[in-house]
Parts: sequence; C-alpha cells; structure tokens
Amino acid sequence: MPDPPVEWLDRDVFIPRDAIEDAMHGDTVLVKMQRVAGAGESQRTEGRIVRVLGRAHPSVVGLFRYGTRGNTVLPYDARMQHEIEIPPGMELTAGLAKKLGFSGADERSLKGRRVPRLEELDGAVVNVELVRYPKGGAAPTGRVIEILGRPGELGVDTEIIIRKHHLPHVFAAEVMKEAEQRALPVSDAERADREDFRRLPIVTIDGETARDFDDAVYVERRADGGWHLQVHIADVAHYVRTLTELDSEARLRERPYIFRIARCPCCRRRSRTACVR
Repeated sequence: MPDPPVEWLDRDVFIPRDAIEDAMHGDTVLVKMQRVAGAGESQRTEGRIVRVLGRAHPSVVGLFRYGTRGNTVLPYDARMQHEIEIPPGMELTAGLAKKLGFSGADERSLKGRRVPRLEELDGAVVNVELVRYPKGGAAPTGRVIEILGRPGELGVDTEIIIRKHHLPHVFAAEVMKEAEQRALPVSDAERADREDFRRLPIVTIDGETARDFDDAVYVERRADGGWHLQVHIADVAHYVRTLTELDSEARLRERPYIFRIARCPCCRRRSRTACVR
C-alpha cells in the first residue's frame, strides 16, 4: 500500500514473487513502478521492491523443527514466505544452555561441543530473534529466545498472538523498581484529605484469577427499604504520577490488551493493586 497515497493510484501495488527481493511481510519498502496492466476495474499496477526502508519484525514466532540439513522455524504468519534458519547452538535459550552445562549459547562457548536434540525444543512453539534478514535469495537466520510451549497447550495461543503482533508484555527494570517503591501502605498524610471506608465490609468485584484488583463495592439496606450502593474505584493517578517511568510506560502501551486467560496491562500489577489499599 502506498504511503502517503498516490493521487493517480486508487489501489495497492502488486509485487510479483520474483520482485520481492529481501523484503518480509509488513516491511516499509521503496518500490519502483514498472507497468500498469489491464483496464478499468481490472487495472493493476505492478512494481519491484528497490530497497527495504524499515523492518516490521525484530522477532518471529513459529514452530521449531529439527532437520537433517539444519534446524528451522516455520512462522505462524502464513504471509511470511521464508522459514527461519537456526544455526547450530542458536536454538539454545539461556535456560537450555545452563541446563546443558554450557557457559553460553554463543559460538565461542559451543566450540567443539555437540548440542544434543532436545525434547523441549522438538516441535515446540518458539519466539526467534532475527539476526539476519533474507538477502540475495538466502533465508533469514535467527536465535531462539523463548520457548512458549506446545501447540494446543492452554495459553500458548495467547502467547503466540502477543508475540506475533509484538504487543508489549515485559516491563523494564526501571518501571518495576518504581512500581515497588510506590506500592507502599497508605500513610497518615495521604489519608488526611480522604474519607476512610475501611470499617465497611467492602469486597472486590475482580475474580480470583484477575490480573489486578482495582474495583470494589459495598451494598447496605436503607431504612426506607431501598439499597445504598458504593462503588470504589482505584485512584491510579495517586500512584502513577506525570512524567514518571510508570507514566511513560502506560502512555507507551495506551491500552491493555485482554485475552481469555492473559492480559497485557498498561501498568505494573503491583501499582494497580496497591491503589485500593
């Protein structure tokens, strides 16, 4: 798709398979228009990729396969037309290298040592960091950085979606540190301008498996026979101050992504839960 739109071009540009060059799905590319084929509604512009301007995928999630000619990862995204080659030793995560007694998974640490076939990897869903993109007809190569589980296992489909779309799911050390520092019991000074409801049997409406506990309710019968409902919402702004590490991280994420059994939140859980103390 042209970006920005081209005035005389009302459709996308078709790139034949032999004109894709070194691009992968989602990359930003420079295209040379070659010809316009057809007429009317069937008219189509064809082009050739001249250069890749920006890469869309620093990592790829797929199925790991041992092979007689080398190890590969088959991407879960069918629009990626390359299998990822995994050079010997680069199939080892830090945890697997440690399990095998290797000092690391780099070429120097593995020199002269045979890497056995591992049950944890064989047929597993993995996340691969690309260390070389396709070039001159050669397949891309990568390094396994995560083993997500087995196809069909509970939760693995969610982990695939998160990594396939590069959704933020890991918090930086500075954000974690700030969340721990902010998640402290409410002090007397902080309570000075607030009404204290702790004497009431207020209960959270978040389920046992919720990723945060930031909403609570209290209901009581009134003398006239009606009901009095209190809804208590976490004061997140008290803990997440403007221009802090937590604030910057939340703005970067914009909104939480909620899945069936997992969540990619805007803020660290400790800071969200602490808000209702």
